Amino acid sequence: MYYIGQFLLCDRSRYPVVVVNIDTRLATGPESIVYLVSKREFGGDYTCVSYANNTRPIDLDIYQKCAEIGKYGDWWYSIHKDIYQSMIIQLLNIK
Repeated sequence: MYYIGQFLLCDRSRYPVVVVNIDTRLATGPESIVYLVSKREFGGDYTCVSYANNTRPIDLDIYQKCAEIGKYGDWWYSIHKDIYQSMIIQLLNIK
């Protein structure tokens, strides 16, 4: 299972996507969980993915994550402050 704020690769985007919501209402197992993700091609707007979309985690450093989110629309921050702020804290903790 993935978590909110995790970056993934999937067959619905040429770029990494970030999980912004998880829908388990109709899930019968890990394979049927639906993830709402923001994608660069839509300026941070959403698409739904699941394990059927060949999703897999991608290991990005914090700078790469910030660069990816920086390509989303200005509206993205106000809705997803929790994800953005946790990334800022990670940046501040780098020594």
